Amino acid sequence: MADIPRRYNQSDLCEDTHNTQTYDQGSYSGLQVVPQEQDHAAHQTAAVTDEKQYLSTTSGWAHGAEGKNDFAERNQANLEVVVPQKRKKMWKWVVAAMIVLVLAAVAVVVAVMVTRKNQNQDQNIQNSSPATTTGSPSSPTAIPGSTNPSPTGTPFFSASGAYNGTGIAITNPMNSNDAAWVFFQDYKGALKYSALDESGNWGSSMPLGVTGAANATSLAAITYQPSGLTVCHVFWADRTGTIQDVLYTNVSKSWFAGNISAQGWQVPLDSNDAMNVLWSSVLGKVRNVGGGLRLYAGGLDGLIHEYAYDQVTSTWDAGFTFDGTSGFSGAAPMQAGGLTTLHLLNQNNKLEFWWRDAGQDLVVYPSGVWNKGVDAPFTVGVNSSVTACPGDGHVYYLDADNTINSASWAGARESELWNQTSPVNGAVASSGSSLASLFLTLEGVATGSTHLLFQSKGSDIVEYSGIVGSFQSVGTIPV
Repeated sequence: MADIPRRYNQSDLCEDTHNTQTYDQGSYSGLQVVPQEQDHAAHQTAAVTDEKQYLSTTSGWAHGAEGKNDFAERNQANLEVVVPQKRKKMWKWVVAAMIVLVLAAVAVVVAVMVTRKNQNQDQNIQNSSPATTTGSPSSPTAIPGSTNPSPTGTPFFSASGAYNGTGIAITNPMNSNDAAWVFFQDYKGALKYSALDESGNWGSSMPLGVTGAANATSLAAITYQPSGLTVCHVFWADRTGTIQDVLYTNVSKSWFAGNISAQGWQVPLDSNDAMNVLWSSVLGKVRNVGGGLRLYAGGLDGLIHEYAYDQVTSTWDAGFTFDGTSGFSGAAPMQAGGLTTLHLLNQNNKLEFWWRDAGQDLVVYPSGVWNKGVDAPFTVGVNSSVTACPGDGHVYYLDADNTINSASWAGARESELWNQTSPVNGAVASSGSSLASLFLTLEGVATGSTHLLFQSKGSDIVEYSGIVGSFQSVGTIPV
């Protein structure tokens, strides 16, 4: 299969992205044609009427003596005139009937052609994009003159399995049965997830139970345990670009909607996986009280934005905006104690990191202030997705040729340096593929390993596992 840009709004090309619109098949009616038999009968009636009128007129000549005397002669002469006139009128009706029949035939042909065309359009839409709601607002677009164009490629539509260009998110659900849940969008646009059990076996995919997801929406997922609950929290964008969320807890045992949509925060629908989330007990409005979330997503201004959730008050607030960053690429956070590090791309297409001390863990820096670190000395793929794996201390991204590479860093935050490490053995993603990673230790395995997920050449979601310098392909996950 050919490559496809990750963040084309494929509803206007193909859960769903897959460009987002409802195809309203118009109704067509053919011409209403009077049947030939009715038409001919009408003509005959008219001819008889004309003839009666004519005869009633000529019968007037029979009134009076002179009329009686020359009636036979005039009647003979009249008959010579009447017959040709009746034939002329009949020919006119025959020609008219033929014209009507031709028009009827043309109408039937046109109706068949229109019907076939509409059926073909319906089939293309069914195969290329998910169902949409009539009257959906137009998609948000990137700011004019953006220096971060979408990756190039030849668009094509998925006919089965995962949506071509699906977002991918992975989290440890923190239950006794599963090691990981992976979230994605299927070829019809529906959001689903698959579970990896503790023995390393994938189960069948399950619906997330939400509707209206944008085609190829970015996805973010996190599991956390506040106040004795276990919460799996998933974020996505609807067809207007508005951020939505859905949650699952060990008490509800089912998915239910969160409250972020009330904020009306929007993402550009051509964003390439610029959505990620983290949770920490130090990220609430009051340190170590209740905890909180930080969601990172591209904004309509083309920059990465931070949105903060406080667990105690269940409220969202707009946070920091990262100047000079690309809101059309990945954003990968890590949390260690009170220290948050965010890895993303700048508008020169280079990796950079920002860091923030939530509780003055480093003492010498002001609390709650974002600081910009140094840029990586190497260039990555245009609008590359980025995933950070705290378990192995590496950031994964796409090179210009769509191979997956890794990088690490060393040194104190104020002087931290990037170190390009090694590519993931044989892992080549489709253009603009989403990346997701999680460090896991499965049952019966002595050491943990990084599980890296991506989409390859428009296929279903591919899984690699291992450690930096020694990855191997595991296969594809059920979708």
